[in-house]
Amino acid sequence: MGLIVTKQRLKKQTDFLKFKALYGNPLVRKAVAYAVERGKDGRLRLERILDQIASGDGRPRGLNIKDRIVRKVVDIAMKGIGIETEEQARFYASHPNIRRTVMNALLGAHKFGVRFPFIFYAPLMIVWNITWRCNLRCKHCYENAGPLRDKSLTWDEMTTEEKLAFVDEVADSYIPALSFSGGEPLACPDFWEVVEHARERGLYLSMNSNGTLITPEVARRLKELDFAYVAISLDAPVPVSYT
Repeated sequence: MGLIVTKQRLKKQTDFLKFKALYGNPLVRKAVAYAVERGKDGRLRLERILDQIASGDGRPRGLNIKDRIVRKVVDIAMKGIGIETEEQARFYASHPNIRRTVMNALLGAHKFGVRFPFIFYAPLMIVWNITWRCNLRCKHCYENAGPLRDKSLTWDEMTTEEKLAFVDEVADSYIPALSFSGGEPLACPDFWEVVEHARERGLYLSMNSNGTLITPEVARRLKELDFAYVAISLDAPVPVSYT
């Protein structure tokens, strides 16, 4: 096991050094600066390049000379981190989470330079305490949620419209992952509406739950919405600690 961990760590360090060496070229830095500028349509120029790769078009048609340079840099960068085949390139360029991570990384390199540990432009995950509501009264609750919440503390929560707008803000900020927490997320009245919108925006979804509201139907729905995982905390061996 230790050998596997060491190999994984060495691979990450090697991939970082490849990226650092590539980014050390002044022409590459200029190309990246150009790629993270926004075009007339409000999108990063890099997004057009990723669209072309995702379409499987190996020829940089319809691109100006600067875009062609960016395309070449992206191709080299992909090969440098082990993306060898055209099929792999299409998959990674079309996957919403990976696209956001790539743009997040290039924006971070442009703004902060390439260093170890690497500084991304934005967080890779937001953990969102979406509600104060909860069906339990755990003595160890750090949010004082549900029945334990002091009457003097605020119970104000975002409206559904505000929550949907927040999901858009996360997606538009090149943050690939959104994790729902609380309180108990499944006790939130508009949870499913918000989650469906997050799925439409292509975010990587996960959830922290006490597990008591996860029926077989809820589990099926979470799977259909492509939740990567649901974390359930077990903080005591006896029921009295949760009631």
